Amino acid sequence: MEVFLKPFVKFWCSLRLTVVCLMAALVLVFVGTLAQVDQGLYDAQKKYFRSYLLIPEAVGGAGWAQIRMGDTDWGLKPWETGQGNWTEIEGTQFSMLQFEALNGAERATISVSKLAKGAGGLRENINRWRGQLGLERVERLSGTESITVDGNAGTYVELTGTKDGKPAKTVGVIHELRYRQPYETWFYKLTGDAAVVDAEKQRFREFVLSA
Repeated sequence: MEVFLKPFVKFWCSLRLTVVCLMAALVLVFVGTLAQVDQGLYDAQKKYFRSYLLIPEAVGGAGWAQIRMGDTDWGLKPWETGQGNWTEIEGTQFSMLQFEALNGAERATISVSKLAKGAGGLRENINRWRGQLGLERVERLSGTESITVDGNAGTYVELTGTKDGKPAKTVGVIHELRYRQPYETWFYKLTGDAAVVDAEKQRFREFVLSA
């Protein structure tokens, strides 16, 4: 009897192993398909999600959400033909909007971002920008200018230094939004090769003030 059953036992064990392997392969294919679908959905919805995050800002008049919506009368839209040469690019984990301006091989980026509450304070953030240009920290701020963005008091600053061995500049505006709780600190930043920053800083200033 044992001799008679032995082939069937081997066949059954082999069949079970085959079924297990087949099921494992199907699971891997299914998971891989889901991953591809998820990535596709992420890529397709990423910009819409970013716009969704910006929508509450329009309630207080900041209006950044409407950049994509196209239903606001901006004083200046440098990303549109005839008003500037800004091109929207993929932002960082902190920026909500990011553009670039090119002049031959030279480049500058324009970004809009926000952080909760004081975000470390005005001096610390300007010192962070100074460090990006190879400049030393300062204990007292000088050379800044008061500016008002959509009714919110802020600070305008211009910094000159070097980056990657080339002359570089940063022009920035920092202001708080107090109508939301907890309040927020907003950053508008133009930074890059000095020649491009100089060429774009007036357009950048008008862009910020037109919010």
